[in-house]
Amino acid sequence: MSSLYWPQCATYADSGIPKRESSGPPSDFRPPYSPTQACDVLAPCMPRQCDNIMPPFRTYLKELVYESSDGNRQVFRAVLCQLATQSGLGGLTSERWDVVCKVAYGERRIEALQREANIYNTKLLQLQGSTVPVMYGCYMGNTEDGSTAVLILQYCGIPLSYELRGYKVAFRVQIASAFVAIHKAGLIHLDVSERNILVSKGKDGNPHVTIIDFEMADEHTCPVKVDTIVPYQIPSHFSCPEIQAVIVEEAELFLPDSFVLFKQTVPASVATSLEAVLRYTGIPEHMDQERAMIAANSAFREFIWERETRLGTDAHPAPIEWDAGDDDEDWIQRGSVCQWLLVFAVSYDNS
Repeated sequence: MSSLYWPQCATYADSGIPKRESSGPPSDFRPPYSPTQACDVLAPCMPRQCDNIMPPFRTYLKELVYESSDGNRQVFRAVLCQLATQSGLGGLTSERWDVVCKVAYGERRIEALQREANIYNTKLLQLQGSTVPVMYGCYMGNTEDGSTAVLILQYCGIPLSYELRGYKVAFRVQIASAFVAIHKAGLIHLDVSERNILVSKGKDGNPHVTIIDFEMADEHTCPVKVDTIVPYQIPSHFSCPEIQAVIVEEAELFLPDSFVLFKQTVPASVATSLEAVLRYTGIPEHMDQERAMIAANSAFREFIWERETRLGTDAHPAPIEWDAGDDDEDWIQRGSVCQWLLVFAVSYDNS
């Protein structure tokens, strides 16, 4: 099992802002230095299933993406590097992974993070790298912030920029299918939101969807058995509330092909005009013509509006956006400089 070298003063160490200022390095302190300097060592509390004994990892932080109001949860973008030797004196290998680090401080937050890591390692194991991110491990140890745990996941792009219902049909089907796959794996997400749907450029150049954030997820035996989602040819109701919410309400992959008027089902092929609808249904004996016209007009207009709105959005879908990526080596160099400054600051304070 590989340990993790986590930068000290994580919010500062690789971000370009040293925690302590100084007038200059002491004359006897010069690079090169070990990449493990100014790092805390975290032990694996939940390694990847395929993780064998190997040289440890070192993280170089790119960006603080999120921090909770109490400061006990943070999310960083980072580069994960492999050290050439257990001691770290051999520098870094050429292996690089673009990752996201979910960090928790304190017992309660750490337990929640470990629970999420366990979900990745069990229920979601077969979906890693396709429907959900690859998990590179969960590590734990003591830092200057106290008990700290870090869950390292594959970076999978950026959240949706627009409401799910606004995208083209094929993309919405891909997203709905991802949630169906998660349910088939025996899990209910319980936090369906655009912020938890990531998009990146796939190997084939097309958009690739990844579902994240399983903090609230729970075991689930889904009553819905769906193999293929055919847009606008699906039922209006599913027995699983989350599948119903994703497919029908959020992705809007259901399109009414009929409506009910005077206890009769009026197909879309008939609904060409109000007069055509009334010819099809007739007017009930207990209803006068004026009331029948008002009721028919209301049902007809609602049916036409729903169809035209959906198909109109399909004709002008929201653009699918993803980031172009950046140079990991540049971030490693930045992190190395900041690490050097941090090591110097500590050395200078102790001199």
